[in-house]
Amino acid sequence: MNRHAQISRALGAGWTPVGDFGVTTWFTFDTGRGTCRQMIVLVGERRIEISVSPTGRSVQVYVDGKKVEATS
Repeated sequence: MNRHAQISRALGAGWTPVGDFGVTTWFTFDTGRGTCRQMIVLVGERRIEISVSPTGRSVQVYVDGKKVEATS
């Protein structure tokens, strides 16, 4: 499925539009040790996923399925 079709399907599933170029959704889930938060953004050819630990001290970012390492 091409990205345009993926964005159209996401809009049909209730994702939130980001301007006129993408969509986003967010949700929480319980890990047994607390509630994690996750946000997914689809923009053009990119899929960005942001996960935040229950304490907020750990954040992981993935772009197109590849983890982005933090830089100092």
